[in-house]
Amino acid sequence: SWQPCLRAREALSASILVRNFPPSLTRSGFIAGSSSRMQAPISPAPKEKAMLKSELKDLFTDFGTRAEHILNFMMPRKVAELDTLYRETGPECKEKFKGAEMNQEVTQFMGKLKVEIFELLDLLNTLRMWVQLNIPKISDGNNFGVSVQEEIVSMLKSGRLSGLGVLDRTVKYFATRGKLLTKVKKYPNVEDYRRSVEELDDKEWIILRTCCLDLRNNYATLYDMIKKNITKIKKPRGDGNHQSMY
Repeated sequence: SWQPCLRAREALSASILVRNFPPSLTRSGFIAGSSSRMQAPISPAPKEKAMLKSELKDLFTDFGTRAEHILNFMMPRKVAELDTLYRETGPECKEKFKGAEMNQEVTQFMGKLKVEIFELLDLLNTLRMWVQLNIPKISDGNNFGVSVQEEIVSMLKSGRLSGLGVLDRTVKYFATRGKLLTKVKKYPNVEDYRRSVEELDDKEWIILRTCCLDLRNNYATLYDMIKKNITKIKKPRGDGNHQSMY
């Protein structure tokens, strides 16, 4: 009496699997049409395997090419651009509080830094992948170069987190300013609330200039560290023990 129930459960499971997988997988025999049992996946043809290996090799090579471009051109240029931006902005925010309007000077500076941070995240992700793809397989001894690679990866991650931290600050700034503006509107005769908005804008201006300086310093430090250890990054165990990344 239990066999019909078992067959019904198997049929139901098979229908659910077939319904939730693409038709190409069910047609190729990845999932049996009349059974809930999973079959072994079909191995790709030799021609397809060679094509996939070639595409993966091209991807890894592209990471290396992009990393070289970042190191030789983009990072030095970013150091100079951020240094110029920092020097062009004065120590104080010139625009003062004007009712419920946004502080255009602060928001424009913030917008420039956001663009720089987005580019920073992209560049650091590329460099991190490049370094990680050069890490050889695990083995005993001669791992000093690998420790250098790991230290560089850690520095790249820290640079990424510092950039994301700036983005978090912008959200908090607008939230805090919005709350203060509601107080200004509710109590228009209380001068302290109006002054608090001005002080918040001045504080944010100083923080943005500091963030700009930190971005410049991050680029300069990472550039210097990677350039000084470029041989260990590319060949962590020397010419004789270097492992191909593909």
